Amino acid sequence: MAAFALRVAFLDRQSLWVDEALSVVFADRPVPDLFRTLVTADIHPPLYPLLLHAWFKLAGTSELAARLPSVIFGTLLVPAVYALARALAAPDRRVGRWWGLVTAALVAASPFLVYFSQEARNYSAVTFWVTLALLCLWQALRDGRPRWWAAYGLATLAAIYTHYNAFLMLAAPPLLLLLGWRRFGTALRPWLTTVAVVGVAYLPWAAYALAQLARIDDFWPGTIDPLTVAERTWLAFSGGQGAWVAPAGILAVALVALGLRPLRHRRLAAEPAALLFLVLHLVVPFVVIYALVAFRPKFSARYLIILAPLFYLLLARGLVALAAPDAPWRDWRVRAQRAAAAALAVGLALTSATGVYAVYADPGYQREDYRGLVAYVRQHWQPGDVVVLVMDAYQPIVYYGKGQLPYQGVQPYDDQQWAVDRLNEVAERHRRLWVVLWHEDWADPTRYARHLIEEAGREVPLAVRFHGLGLRLFELPPGTRFAVAPRIAQPAEQRFGDDLLFLGWNAPADAAAGTSATYDLHWRALAPPQRDVATTVALRDAAGRLVAKADCPTGHWTYPPPRWAVGPVVHSQCAVRLPGYLLPGEYRASANLWDREQAAPVERRDGAGRALDPEQPLGTLRVLPRLPDDAAASTALRVDRAFGPSGQGILRLHGAELSPAVARAGDEVRLTLFWEALAQPPADYALEVRLGEALALRRAAPAGTETTSRWPPGAWHVGEVALRVPSALPPGEYAVTVALRDGSGHALGVDGVEAAGVGSIRVMP
Repeated sequence: MAAFALRVAFLDRQSLWVDEALSVVFADRPVPDLFRTLVTADIHPPLYPLLLHAWFKLAGTSELAARLPSVIFGTLLVPAVYALARALAAPDRRVGRWWGLVTAALVAASPFLVYFSQEARNYSAVTFWVTLALLCLWQALRDGRPRWWAAYGLATLAAIYTHYNAFLMLAAPPLLLLLGWRRFGTALRPWLTTVAVVGVAYLPWAAYALAQLARIDDFWPGTIDPLTVAERTWLAFSGGQGAWVAPAGILAVALVALGLRPLRHRRLAAEPAALLFLVLHLVVPFVVIYALVAFRPKFSARYLIILAPLFYLLLARGLVALAAPDAPWRDWRVRAQRAAAAALAVGLALTSATGVYAVYADPGYQREDYRGLVAYVRQHWQPGDVVVLVMDAYQPIVYYGKGQLPYQGVQPYDDQQWAVDRLNEVAERHRRLWVVLWHEDWADPTRYARHLIEEAGREVPLAVRFHGLGLRLFELPPGTRFAVAPRIAQPAEQRFGDDLLFLGWNAPADAAAGTSATYDLHWRALAPPQRDVATTVALRDAAGRLVAKADCPTGHWTYPPPRWAVGPVVHSQCAVRLPGYLLPGEYRASANLWDREQAAPVERRDGAGRALDPEQPLGTLRVLPRLPDDAAASTALRVDRAFGPSGQGILRLHGAELSPAVARAGDEVRLTLFWEALAQPPADYALEVRLGEALALRRAAPAGTETTSRWPPGAWHVGEVALRVPSALPPGEYAVTVALRDGSGHALGVDGVEAAGVGSIRVMP
């Protein structure tokens, strides 16, 4: 009952996100249409959509109804893991009962499992079917009765008809039978027979499954290391997200390690076999999934949700092993162990309670607010309006719009002609475009479609925000026509290397200090690019001194040059943050390309093949005086101090901005710092900020998430940190100083002292 209560609480508070709306919209179609949709437009097996289809006939398609099947499967998982724990511990009933109860409690209160039990997707269902299959497999291995093999086959069939990740669990039994041959060798033939029958039963769907999997193309280039995958999964299973997750993960490591040890006071001769069963079914699927994502680094812990019950089984076993339920109470060591087990159980309970509360209330768990967005659009809808989806995920618009809102997807990625054709269809029939932005960096990585709409339309300001989504409104003038070739205000024909042609740029004539100047750069691949290159846009004053710089992807990080097709124009953007202390005047802009792997500039040549300076001129930018603000006298200060040994500057702090510069004790102040790497930093440095003698910030990243040891020479980084004015600080004027410290706490230093001044803050009463 507790598991059900945790899963049903606040079930319809949040709107359906894209994947949930997809489940509902697809499953609500007639069965022939549903199968046709699954085959042509989905990447999942049919059992869960069919179950939803039948359920909707009884309960309707409300958010509550759509998520209730996942709640039921998540609740049924609790008795399933209880039964599995007792089976693994048999014939020691006392240990089995405690093991089952602790595991059931962990599963019932797991923030990770509670979250996915509140989602109208197939993750909760497949986890239940896999756990049931493992229970039946272990019983079949123990006594070999045909009924258990039949039950194992049916549960396995249900699992693989629910989610393709269930196939991972078929990788462990062969290794189990091999390593445990003396115990399980006689089970090889019935296991092979069962798997063969399951395979035959899956044949009607096999061809469709292969076609679905072949359509998956939403991976991006790069690699992911196994420790990252393991860490994400471990922390997700341990507590979800939040400040408590890391300690919970460390506690889980200790308990799982303890759970892998045989019980001291055990009467279970088969215990090593049970542990082998658990560990192999936990480790082997992990290795397989890592092999699949290692070079296609799209990974989420939900891909391994079927392993969560096994994780909690080992966690619970560690707790039970520490409590030693079959040991005599008279032994003082046993009493001490049980006290420790009780303390750890309280810690786990608090972690789970905090995590489950976060599932309900933490913004990090909040799903995209399509319900609010569609309600706002419907409220302000006018004849001639249309919804334009940069990522063509139309299902939430259909679900919340009741099928009454016209929409058009313009997801271009690398097919610009397709996107332009869709935009022209929109322009022929509509005058106002409600542009919905979700995962636009993947759907439109070079901002191609957005750039065309921005160039052609007049944006109507919207003073609304919707969690996880962007919404913009544009009015198109009559007769609008979109063309594949974008407008290039400053054309150029310069080759970078042998494969990239720079076509020209668009840039603002002026920008105010303290704002950003965005440069639109246009490229074309002359041959299949073989290397990833970064774009650097720099501003210099009349004396040639560097005053601002931005390092940006060429194209986008999800669409680097090695993925470009030959021929189409690729639109790229690079926004240069202008320091607030920059003096008004004319500044020269330039761009160059850097080979990321070689850390060297790419050669630039003219049309005749003659070598040119690597920097491509981008004209001049007129910097205007800083815009007035009412943020309590925000300040911008040019610092220009080099951190490092005397005469050997490593990092230069060009300037800083404080906003506001007048605050009260307890208020938050934003500090923006402009850094340049003068040489390769030998260590990772942490930022320390003081207000007078009071510590306001300790061990923060100087800029972004990339550690300083990875900053190449010449790189600029803009960092923004939040300072909390100490609540006990009396009113007065306080100097703000910054220091950089290595892992041992030693200051990098600047001009013989530890810190550099970056302005002051006036603390009001």
